[in-house]
Amino acid sequence: MSVLIVGGGMTGATLALAISRLTGGALPVHLIEAQDPHSSRHPGFDDRAIALAAGTCQQLARIGIWQRLAERATPIQRVHVSDRGPCRVCESGGRGLWPVGAGPGG
Repeated sequence: MSVLIVGGGMTGATLALAISRLTGGALPVHLIEAQDPHSSRHPGFDDRAIALAAGTCQQLARIGIWQRLAERATPIQRVHVSDRGPCRVCESGGRGLWPVGAGPGG
């Protein structure tokens, strides 16, 4: 048995790596992507910031890639959400969690 993943964007590439690492390479993974991964035309390319939830950072650490991503990550200390109504403010302090985007180990 093997796994075929169609789409090498952020989700597909992460899934391929996770399956490979979590099975110790015992389950062959094939990743198909139509575009050059280094092209700005790649559907997964987005030059905007990406916010990752704490659980996502923990899973990325579990498969051994958070450490490399953390070098480029900037913690989000506060988020202000507003859309023509009462606003909401989320802060990382005081909840026993590391700042959003800081990842496991801060």
